[in-house]
Amino acid sequence: MIDFYPFILSLNSQLFLTMNYSRFRNILTQYNRQNLSTKKLIKVKTVNLAHLQSVKYSSTKMSPKKIGFIMTEDGEKWKGEAGIGKYFLQRFQQVDDSFEYEVIHGVTGSLPKISQLPNYIGFVISGSHHSVNDPYQWIMNLQNFIIQLDQYNKENRNKPVRLFGICYGHQLIAKTFGGVVQPIGDGKFIYGAEKVNFTNKLSDEVWFKQALQYHSSNIMVAQSHGEEVYTVPKNAITVASSTTCKAEALLYDDHILSFQGHPELENETLGRIIGGNLIRKKIIDRQALERGNGNARMVPADTLTGMVLAFLNH
Repeated sequence: MIDFYPFILSLNSQLFLTMNYSRFRNILTQYNRQNLSTKKLIKVKTVNLAHLQSVKYSSTKMSPKKIGFIMTEDGEKWKGEAGIGKYFLQRFQQVDDSFEYEVIHGVTGSLPKISQLPNYIGFVISGSHHSVNDPYQWIMNLQNFIIQLDQYNKENRNKPVRLFGICYGHQLIAKTFGGVVQPIGDGKFIYGAEKVNFTNKLSDEVWFKQALQYHSSNIMVAQSHGEEVYTVPKNAITVASSTTCKAEALLYDDHILSFQGHPELENETLGRIIGGNLIRKKIIDRQALERGNGNARMVPADTLTGMVLAFLNH
């Protein structure tokens, strides 16, 4: 038997840094099967998260792999920022545990300073029951952070710290850059999932193709929103649309991407937490709930969550 560290060093470094723990164990198992006759086996049982993390962190000091989740939801249905933050951690770790994740309370906490940006590869702004048009100080603070991050990236184009906006985050980024966000016409509320059609500007990107794997240029995305980006900012390009929303995704100079939908949500959580809350508040009826939950079952949630990571890390 031999130790697994030489094997790690023989791997392509980028492959190792982007693979998750399960994939690493699978590679070791395959290696052992191919080397049974030589008895040069690697002790798979000695590979654990502590070992992997120690190697991973020491290998990434010069190239950070940290992603910050900025939580803008403090509602009771999620048990506040801490509750939704826990969900984000579990959800993204389940899809890829090779990154370091940090939960940032955007409503009650402090946002990273500009001097701290090089410690991250990117940020995600979550959804929220709040409106981006609400007159709260924390919203203005977050808008200021978005502006500073955008300026930082313009000055550091070779090493951008990317930003991904989800639902509320999508709308807040748009408003920050001069867009207009308003309620959907006729008081409609979009719940469940919509087929989102991507333009070539996004679907032709290598990182996007790799993330979506076998999916085509249209894909079902979870949805829950009563407001939308009505006027797109001048510095944004619309890269996706649906039958219910013309601005499903916006791209800003390759370092900011935002979705009206929820690429982080799987259908069970959508129905149990969000759908249930909408029923209690009589925002949607039982028929809309069942129809929306049915559509949400067609959402490839893991693929979409992986797509968020692929954008931040490309």
